Amino acid sequence: MRLALRSALVTAVAATVCLSPALEAQRRLGPFPTGPLAPERIMEWARAAWSHEPGVPDAHCVAVAQWLPGELYQLFAELRALSGFQRNSLVSGQSRDGRNYPGPRNQTRIAFLVGLKAHTPDEVNRLLKRAAVLHTDINVLMPSFVVGISNVPSPFSGRLTFVAQDGRQVASSYPALHLEFASWLLDGVKPNPAEDPHVRRWYGAAAAWLQEQHRLGDTDWLLSRAERMFSDDALLHFYRGTLDEAFASSRVRHAMQSTTIVSFYTSSEDALLERATARLRQAVSIDPDFAEARLHLGRVLGQLGKHAEAVEEISRAASDLTDPVLQYYAALFLGHEQALTGEPDAARLSFARAHELYPAAQSPLLAMSAVSRRLGDSAGAQAALKQLLDLSPEPDARTDPWWWYQTAHVRDAGARVHAWRTVTNTETAR
Repeated sequence: MRLALRSALVTAVAATVCLSPALEAQRRLGPFPTGPLAPERIMEWARAAWSHEPGVPDAHCVAVAQWLPGELYQLFAELRALSGFQRNSLVSGQSRDGRNYPGPRNQTRIAFLVGLKAHTPDEVNRLLKRAAVLHTDINVLMPSFVVGISNVPSPFSGRLTFVAQDGRQVASSYPALHLEFASWLLDGVKPNPAEDPHVRRWYGAAAAWLQEQHRLGDTDWLLSRAERMFSDDALLHFYRGTLDEAFASSRVRHAMQSTTIVSFYTSSEDALLERATARLRQAVSIDPDFAEARLHLGRVLGQLGKHAEAVEEISRAASDLTDPVLQYYAALFLGHEQALTGEPDAARLSFARAHELYPAAQSPLLAMSAVSRRLGDSAGAQAALKQLLDLSPEPDARTDPWWWYQTAHVRDAGARVHAWRTVTNTETAR
């Protein structure tokens, strides 16, 4: 049963995996200047922040996307001069990116250059949030425009990224630079970013988008920052749990072991699954009706060999799920666990339910054949395999939601980004 389910995973699209963090020595060697930024560059950025049309890859996005990482680093140093902007110590105090950034410049100069109507926390908040929209849109709408320096880690996180395909490293690149910068900017929201609903929604939307794009290392860095501020957020705990679940997968672990870039993410598969379990339990303890989190919890428990608990959690989740894709996962995972707890007849019924939901999917048919073979039902095993062989040879006609399980929980990523962008734009309009 385990082999049948894993065999389908191999056919999933190649993931982009981002490791964190890079060697500190590499970061120190990075060409990131700390002197004052030219006034005209600051004014260019401010005009882009105030004038950018949210959700549109306009000329403002194009211009700022081509800034060098070091220029963004200099800009952050300048913005810290604003009286309403100081980094939140709860966020930066224990993080790698909380060290060695430049001191503030002249307050009056910066307030004038960035076009503040008043040098107040509310006005600074408005600027920081509009800038976060600009930089989020750059990463989401036009990542190929972002200028980077090969083999130099980000000035904001100290990380490098490697791209893996079919379990092999094929390239290295910058991490989600502009999302990192947006995160740093939102640290300055007053009186406390942890109490600001826009900041909370941004972390949820950004994490969903990163996971949808298979940018696992970027997601890990972002959620590490988020959990220091939003320890009571069920969605963020859920995302962190699904991230650890993904890191524990054979495909991702093989890719990480093959990279030539130093990896600090060396936990064992069981350790990652235990961590995923803890975070998913936290999500359902905060929101007991969070059925999708409970579904993932059940699957992770099963991977840890806790099959009776897995049956309980998946069964409870299944009773509340209405999305056909999630119902399919519940039926598939429940059948797998029932087979391992000595309930083969119940397992066959669960797999049949999954087959009903997605008749062209291969995984339920493979699973039904395996269970029938265990029961000594050769005819049943052969019948399931015949159904599998009779499926259309066209890939588009053989849809199996198992192929995209690792990103199914963030299918709403685009909607989350759009909702955050729209609300922020409305409430920060001048």
